[in-house]
Amino acid sequence: MSAPPGPASRTRLINDLEVLRGFGLCVIIFQHVQGNLLSKALFVDGPWPSYRGGGAVLDLFFCISGYIITRNLLPQLCEVGNRTLYWRNVRFFWLNRIFRLIPAAWMWLAIILLLCVCYNESGVFQSLETNLRWTLAGMFNYANWLFAQYFGHAKPAASFVYWTLSLEEQFYIAFPLLIGLLGRRLQWFLIALVAVQFLQVRGVYGMVFRTDAIAMGCLVGVWTRSGNWERMLASLDIRLIRGALLVLLAVLCYVGDLRQHQLPLQVGILALLSGATVSLAIGDKDALTGNWWLPRMLLWAGRRSYSIYLCHIPVMFAMRETAYRLGWNMDEHVPLSMLACAALIALAGNASSHWVEWPIRRRGLAYTQSLLHRRDAPPMPAP
Repeated sequence: MSAPPGPASRTRLINDLEVLRGFGLCVIIFQHVQGNLLSKALFVDGPWPSYRGGGAVLDLFFCISGYIITRNLLPQLCEVGNRTLYWRNVRFFWLNRIFRLIPAAWMWLAIILLLCVCYNESGVFQSLETNLRWTLAGMFNYANWLFAQYFGHAKPAASFVYWTLSLEEQFYIAFPLLIGLLGRRLQWFLIALVAVQFLQVRGVYGMVFRTDAIAMGCLVGVWTRSGNWERMLASLDIRLIRGALLVLLAVLCYVGDLRQHQLPLQVGILALLSGATVSLAIGDKDALTGNWWLPRMLLWAGRRSYSIYLCHIPVMFAMRETAYRLGWNMDEHVPLSMLACAALIALAGNASSHWVEWPIRRRGLAYTQSLLHRRDAPPMPAP
């Protein structure tokens, strides 16, 4: 159970990681516009550029999550003196994740169900039976399994994006147990997890259960615990780090837009690229932030990325239903439709963050910290 002592866990947000999240979110939303808001033919055969590499930035999201959880969780589980404190901290970590993730996720599941019943003349939200099936999968974290069953066979509900949340929440359940089981051997397990998957050509199940990008993020968290890497980054010129990050993002997006028959090791390469990107972004030098509008917009979106990710598909489907009722063809007004969609997603995501996600997370953190102090245990950081 013992591990080399590391620095105290940091709970402060790293702006460059938030900008990466905001960038990834924009890429995912643009891909989902194709076929969920506007006709896919406009992008595949029409005048508008198509992009199919959303999976690349999903790996970036997974890698960031793996790093942040490892950075905060390892000191709390490796440096406690006994099993009692270990299990106590594991329970409170899980409790924090419940307060952090479930309220907003379940709220949007409820909204999707309501829209399916009350605002679905066009059938865009699919049947009630389909939505109930996907709602249960989202609530109990097996949506990635359901997504694999639906892929290429039937249209899913508006909550199909919950497959990525299910994968992450399965990781949140397993990772604390792996820390306790493996101790110092954890990094070798993570290396093996990345290596075994690297040479695989992924089918549907290999994609929805892929854990190499998360494991890469965990490895970054393990390898940078001493603080030496961040001190080295702090000594570098910010322009060098910014340039390297922009090159890595460009390569990540290019590789993500390829198909596996063009690059059989594509998914494994994306995991490595994500790990390299996160490794450069954790220096907290604000290399990607600035005073002009684009990085500020990405930082704003990154800090609200969870709620925006949850709401963007139901917003698109609600727009399609509204256009159907008004007899308005959004395919004939692509720029206006995309601008309206972006504005509505931003409004819905911001409202969800301010009124549901953040207040409940703060209350949950205060509650778990009070329980820990009551039991004279070391406080847990906010993961």
